[in-house]
Amino acid sequence: MQDIYDELITSPLFSSFTHDRLAEVLKEPLYHMEHYSEGQVIRHQGTQYDELMVLLAGKVSARFHEYSGKTMLVETLCAPDPIAAAVLFSDVNYLPVTAEADDDVRIICIKRAGVLALFQADVVMMQKYLKEMGSKVVFLAERVRLAELASLRQKIADYLLRMRDQYHRNDFSIPYSREKMAELLGAARPSLSRELSRMADEGLILIDGRRVRILQPEELQDTLVL
Repeated sequence: MQDIYDELITSPLFSSFTHDRLAEVLKEPLYHMEHYSEGQVIRHQGTQYDELMVLLAGKVSARFHEYSGKTMLVETLCAPDPIAAAVLFSDVNYLPVTAEADDDVRIICIKRAGVLALFQADVVMMQKYLKEMGSKVVFLAERVRLAELASLRQKIADYLLRMRDQYHRNDFSIPYSREKMAELLGAARPSLSRELSRMADEGLILIDGRRVRILQPEELQDTLVL
């Protein structure tokens, strides 16, 4: 059976470690394992977060629950994603979402002291951790901004035009999977796929997997002022 260190070094976050070096630095009781079945709550919104949780198997939904009773899916996480990496070192280290198991889930929980020991042992791991935090902040900030737009087509148009401005060309690769892009836009994946197909049929874009070519940028801009 594959041991915990072999599993961890398959994660991009820990890939700069060798098995033996990771085993030397990360010893019990600096970590422990947790298991959850589909539908179980892993951590409730507002729970103090003082251990880094890394998914080793399964999928987790992060949902924001309002006092009104409304629930919003913020993000779906899949192994080997870390959960709420930025919260661990925050002054207000309480989970802003509820984490729920979408299927059978296995998690390693690494104490803050263990994460700091890993940083000291390998600066590359620390750099990857900071990159993960930065990427998550950018993703969530973009999602909040796009939520202000009325229709899914407007959200797609705005996102593609901003990607064009970022790459300085009309032909580029979207950095997210279709599922992740749907989360970013606050839409169901089938709805996103249908709208992209309609936009392609109308000659606004060409799309092949993650590759997109904007054919009519002016038409996309017009979508945003309707």
